[in-house]
Amino acid sequence: MDTFYREEHLVVRDDYVDRVLQVLDLVDTNRDLARERERRVRGVVDGLHLVRIDRPVEGALAQVTERLGIGVAAPDYLLSITVGGFCPASEPEVPPVGSPPWPPPAADPTAGDGVRVLIPDTGLDPTASTTYSWLQGLTGDVDTRIEIPRSGPHVLRPYSGHGTFIAGVLRRVAPMATVIVRDIFSPVGTAFETDLIPELVDLIALDQPDVISLSAGTTVLNGTLPLVLQWFQNDYLPAVGGLALIAAAGNNASCERFYPAAFDPVFAVGALDAAQSQRAPYSNYGSWVDVLAPGTELVNAFPTGTYTTTETSSRGQVRNFTTGLARWSGTSFATPILAGLTAARMSAAQVDGQTAAQYLVSNAPVVQGVGRVLLP
Repeated sequence: MDTFYREEHLVVRDDYVDRVLQVLDLVDTNRDLARERERRVRGVVDGLHLVRIDRPVEGALAQVTERLGIGVAAPDYLLSITVGGFCPASEPEVPPVGSPPWPPPAADPTAGDGVRVLIPDTGLDPTASTTYSWLQGLTGDVDTRIEIPRSGPHVLRPYSGHGTFIAGVLRRVAPMATVIVRDIFSPVGTAFETDLIPELVDLIALDQPDVISLSAGTTVLNGTLPLVLQWFQNDYLPAVGGLALIAAAGNNASCERFYPAAFDPVFAVGALDAAQSQRAPYSNYGSWVDVLAPGTELVNAFPTGTYTTTETSSRGQVRNFTTGLARWSGTSFATPILAGLTAARMSAAQVDGQTAAQYLVSNAPVVQGVGRVLLP
């Protein structure tokens, strides 16, 4: 399984920056040290810096670890929502004629009232809040992957509609939740942790969410944990208090841990198959996955336009989306089910996000051979 990271850079703990520069023979004197620190080092979050090392990451990391110890430095990991890689598990499909949106409408039309949910993803179809009844009132960034030509149908680039679809799933479960969909990933559906986490911190201050639904992540290199993601869950989240981070477990069909989902106190969501009776064959699994929710062949809001597939098995196929709906699979879409149920539990029980999500996971029925299962 491939793990991606920023080439020729390491994330380094503040107290070790000078020593890392010395271990890697990037400086000779104290004068060099001051100059090279200015040239090579930039702050990321409290206590962590990104250091340009001008050499392959894996060898440099081994050298630093041998001399200074485990956990001093780590790669700057690339988080991804890549089609056919991490999340989603498939490319969007035109649903069968007459397919209704799924999940079905919540039994309680007030579910999620007063709860704020942040979806840091690919932004929102600008027509979504007026086109889909269950998305009324949604706000956020425009999904710039939806191209609007002077004539003809919209052109849907890869990853377009991902954030809109997630918001649609969540709003079916928590129809009164205030949902903000942001665009924090590159046009190719990726973001380095050193870019993503500072932006996410700013968005939390701006949008004041109670719940975050994150459908992206990364594996790690030789067990070396992502330091910036670790800072976020160890230092930042406890300081905020009560904020629930709910994250996709990933679509590698593997027990290898996928971050940030595999961290505590993050809630990791795997996907059930279309029959909702077994783990989906693509879903990651293991003791670190907290719960499984429906994520296969869901039908929900999607931009209209033409989409050209990029996966090897169907590359070049043109799909015409005309109904405002798509069918899609992935732990990306199981994640907003737990996020929506968390919002619903918050409004019903008047508890914070962490308490609500933990209650749902702890009380989810255990299916033998599958694990804890939550259905909307």
